[in-house]
Amino acid sequence: MKEMKEIVVIKLGGSTLSEMDNNLKEIADLHISGIPVVIVHGGGALISEWMNKLEIKTDFIDGLRVTDENSIQIVTSILGGLVNKTLVASIINKNCKAIGLSGIDDNIFTAKFLDQTHGYVGNIINTNSEFVELLLNKEYLPVIAPIAINNELIDPPLLNINGDIAASALAVSLQADKLIFLTDVDGVLDENSKLISTLNTAQSKSLISNGTAKSGMIPKINSCIDAVESNVESFIINGTKYGNLTSIIKNSESVGTKFLV
Repeated sequence: MKEMKEIVVIKLGGSTLSEMDNNLKEIADLHISGIPVVIVHGGGALISEWMNKLEIKTDFIDGLRVTDENSIQIVTSILGGLVNKTLVASIINKNCKAIGLSGIDDNIFTAKFLDQTHGYVGNIINTNSEFVELLLNKEYLPVIAPIAINNELIDPPLLNINGDIAASALAVSLQADKLIFLTDVDGVLDENSKLISTLNTAQSKSLISNGTAKSGMIPKINSCIDAVESNVESFIINGTKYGNLTSIIKNSESVGTKFLV
């Protein structure tokens, strides 16, 4: 395998899919310029929309979707199908080589049940990034849906993985240079809704325990903690503002929240 520049893993959240064209143009341009990029995407809003259409109740606990046997079929179809292939098609239309995968492919993510409360939600127990590295070496931009193989003998053998957690696990496995979460706010905010530019592990955990960080921000913060403890630079930034991503990757400007050990 030829030597690559330092890898960047980007978590493209469902909240930023409305800004998809701008996000993907910036991501494609960076990848074409020689910076190896991997996307792990969400799609929670679209999943909720389809579940509402099918009159299936949606519940969340600590920012994680409770997923029953019917829900895992919808999650797999939306994330691994509609969202993933729409993203790949959009990237290809920007003259960038891309390929869509899920965590099922080549055992990228193997997981076990997180707990009884969340249903078919998985806790990753192994991450295999070999195939992702092969694709990067061939100058493809991998786009990965956060679904995992269930290592327990259960049918269906699929588990829903929070996209933030999946992105962090993959970044660590790839020994990536940076892990960047694109969201619809400027970063982690304090109790007065002011941006916190840097956070260490203790400060991050305190924001969660005192209730300042809520809902979907909780798995993002925890995922950043996990990544920085494995020497992956981690950021939460506003993905709706064009140029933020390039600024972080090229170290030309400090935007969003940077996590420190």
